[in-house]
Amino acid sequence: EEAKSFSFDGIHERLESKAPIFHHTLRRLTNFQTAPLSIKSLDPVHDIESRTAIVGTLASMIMHCQSQRLNYFQRVMGIFFHASGCSKDVINTLAKAHICVSYDSTLAAIGALTEDAIGIVREAVLKNSWYIIYDNINLFMTVTDQRVDNADTQINGATATIVPGKDLGAADKPYNPQATLTLDDFLPDDQAVKDAAVASRFYLVDALQRHHNTYKRISMPPIREIRSLPLEQSVTYPIPAMEIDQSSVEGNLEILKFIIACTLVLPATYFDNGKRIIVGGDQLSVSRVGAVKRCVDDDVTAFDRMEWALPALQLFHLQMNLCSLIVKTYFGESDKPGSLSFYVARLKRKRISEGSSSFHAADELLRNVFDGMVLRLWKEELKIDSSKTLDALGASQDTTTMLNQVSTAAEVIRARYLVRPEANRKAYGNANTNAALFIRDMLVYIELGDAIKQGDVGRIEAVLVPITVMFQAGGTKNYANLLLRLAFDIRHTWTELRTDAIFSSWLVNTTGKAGGWIPSDLYQEHNNLYTKVRYAAKGSNRTFANMSQDSSVNCRTYGVIKANVTKAFGVSHNSGFHSTVSAAKDVGRVVQSLEERGVLGINTRPAKDHMITPAKDLYFLGQKNMIKGDLESFHRSIGRFHRNDQDQGSSSEYDDSSILGDIKTRFEQKVDGEQDDNEELGGFTESETDHDTDFSGEGGDNEVSSDEELEITQENADDMVDIAREMRKVDINSDASDEEAIEEILVRATRDYIAEVDEDEDDDGASTCSCEDPKDPFIDHKHCKHFRNFEE
Repeated sequence: EEAKSFSFDGIHERLESKAPIFHHTLRRLTNFQTAPLSIKSLDPVHDIESRTAIVGTLASMIMHCQSQRLNYFQRVMGIFFHASGCSKDVINTLAKAHICVSYDSTLAAIGALTEDAIGIVREAVLKNSWYIIYDNINLFMTVTDQRVDNADTQINGATATIVPGKDLGAADKPYNPQATLTLDDFLPDDQAVKDAAVASRFYLVDALQRHHNTYKRISMPPIREIRSLPLEQSVTYPIPAMEIDQSSVEGNLEILKFIIACTLVLPATYFDNGKRIIVGGDQLSVSRVGAVKRCVDDDVTAFDRMEWALPALQLFHLQMNLCSLIVKTYFGESDKPGSLSFYVARLKRKRISEGSSSFHAADELLRNVFDGMVLRLWKEELKIDSSKTLDALGASQDTTTMLNQVSTAAEVIRARYLVRPEANRKAYGNANTNAALFIRDMLVYIELGDAIKQGDVGRIEAVLVPITVMFQAGGTKNYANLLLRLAFDIRHTWTELRTDAIFSSWLVNTTGKAGGWIPSDLYQEHNNLYTKVRYAAKGSNRTFANMSQDSSVNCRTYGVIKANVTKAFGVSHNSGFHSTVSAAKDVGRVVQSLEERGVLGINTRPAKDHMITPAKDLYFLGQKNMIKGDLESFHRSIGRFHRNDQDQGSSSEYDDSSILGDIKTRFEQKVDGEQDDNEELGGFTESETDHDTDFSGEGGDNEVSSDEELEITQENADDMVDIAREMRKVDINSDASDEEAIEEILVRATRDYIAEVDEDEDDDGASTCSCEDPKDPFIDHKHCKHFRNFEE
């Protein structure tokens, strides 16, 4: 705490009380008014901050010459230089001048910081509810002279942070096997429709005001606050990094057990009273933790069964995947106006592609193109021609006239372009419809980001509904399923107390200021960045072990110390930060290109518009896929989770005896939805643009009869194995061939049937079988004459 609260005021107070004459002498020597004329003529330092720093530094250096124990200033400066990346030689040189302690003493001070930090977090977890945020960290060591025994290496590890949170409660809701998700759960109610309209108008006007100052005189109705977190500074405890690979199920199990047993030193009995801990991370972490729980569900203790771990998806990685989904959907071709690829080339952007992009680069491009398209709509609706500008129009209006005109135009834009834009494709053309769909999806993306920044978990929950639907459109299966699982748990699994605790774990506010909320997993990514910067600065002396006990624990402490030291010496806070480069020219180019090619103009469309590939309507296609079978497939899959997730130990409604039927149904759904799942994100099929498709009935033409025969062939063997392994109904050797895996499935399932027959068979014996094919593995041959022959 002393190191983190460094200031010269404290040094001056101690000097004044312990050595008043010495302190007074130094102050007189640095005082401009009392300095000799010969010194005044040399242009001495005038500002008080610098004189205060000089007195404190000189006093500390002189006292350190007299006693090595008087080293508070030197210890803090040693940590400051170390955290800033100074080498061992530099620190030792400065130590000779008594500006800091030696390099070895600095490392000893850092070791004490680490011990204090670990001791504090161990006390905190015993007093409060808390949760874990963890992520992988990859560190690279490059060598100049590459040899067989001296090659570049990559170290894969994991970093984590403990954050005090809310109580999760003792139990979930009672397990209801009849609980399901329906499409109605993802359709907006009246309040949601009103909130979406207000938010749309707000963001449309916000784009206008950010680029044209004359319109800042007016204000639109604000977005409704639903359920904001209390505004307070979040307390966080980074813990030592672990040299454990997070990519595997075993690695995640080892990480969590290492945190509990080695870092926090919690006894296994800590979890015997039903204690639950949120484990937050990205989709991979959440899925791996779920797999861990299924693998160890028959262990002896609650700790070993991982009953205490409650995996929860975090928001920053969801933001990144939503950004990627929008980029892929609207990337298009570079020579087609209105496509993102067109603006990547026109704006000369790098690190952006349809396959993989830098998140920062992609986020900036999306927001710049969004602003340009919205400004194009404003110019059209406000009838701005080449002879005048939006600023000129605004300057000529009084506030009331401007407000009325902007409010009316905002509602016209919303109604014309954002309400069922795909339905107007024939009237507007492909380019205009693609642009309208892009604006609509970007409003969802922007709303998620703003809700996070404001710390309103109610708004986040609301915007997750359309996001969940959009992810069902194909190409993002993992996040699509995870979002459905989140929706199911909110509605049918978690109590209100548990839901509130999980929502609170989504965000942290390290400043304690309004608008300072960030996703918890983004906070962990920042910790990774600070850790990597320190690791890289160590040069050839860097090792994972040193980094684990150094920067991974103290990364935030280093930041506080560096901020306080620079402030004490009067260094401007902004001197280490770059200013944001204006995007006005880029947005202007987007507007100009839209005008030149007739995109988003009233009664205009680009030349050869019919050659522009229609973009997917993510919301419509997501609903369509949910009706076609995504929800049904999800309901079949969740049965395998409930045995682990339910506190009361409720078992799944899908028992092992139904394995063959489940595999058959899942395979038929896979075949039926294969075209949608494998389709490129950039295009539509004719059936997908047909808004007359009947979704009112159950089943329909897409329904597959359970009585149809399904033969195992070489062509479908791969899919059958993938489905069986995914369902985890039986253990399949990962090295087994497809034929061996299929055989293993059938033999195991058949043995289950035999056991039931031997136990339940009536005295009359087995009845004859009426099945047409005695070798069909998907027919229940229980009590039939073919049964034992089939096993052979």
